[in-house]
Amino acid sequence: MSKLTELIDLPPIWLVACVAAAWGLAMNAPWLQVSVPYQDVAGWGLIGLGAALMVYSIAAFWRFKTSVIPRQTPSALIDKGPYRISRNPIYLADLLILAGIVVLLGALSALVTVPLFWAAIQYRFILPEEAVLKETFGADYEAYCGSVRRWL
Repeated sequence: MSKLTELIDLPPIWLVACVAAAWGLAMNAPWLQVSVPYQDVAGWGLIGLGAALMVYSIAAFWRFKTSVIPRQTPSALIDKGPYRISRNPIYLADLLILAGIVVLLGALSALVTVPLFWAAIQYRFILPEEAVLKETFGADYEAYCGSVRRWL
């Protein structure tokens, strides 16, 4: 994989692409717009929750002194903080942020980006990362997987 491909193929880039797709779908299908009470509160709430979870999760990487960059072999198995509840809290945070933006856009057509992003993250990043973690940490990682779910 080239350096440019590695730089482009990162979860935040996929998130930005899905946000752009959601916006494009919302702008090009105005007949699928919805407006519900507290829509802005719900959208911003999801975005805020996602951002807080992301910061909390990244802080765990700093505490454990390991890389947050996908495809780099980790030097520690993180099982504290948000990683006690989810094996992938940063990806969960990304999903919450995308869902919040979709709610703010108020477009039913944009909803399709949420499961598409989930699938891209699941197959492009999570499954390969899990293979590396299993190879690197063996039985410790398997025990962790037995006690903490992939998403929630």
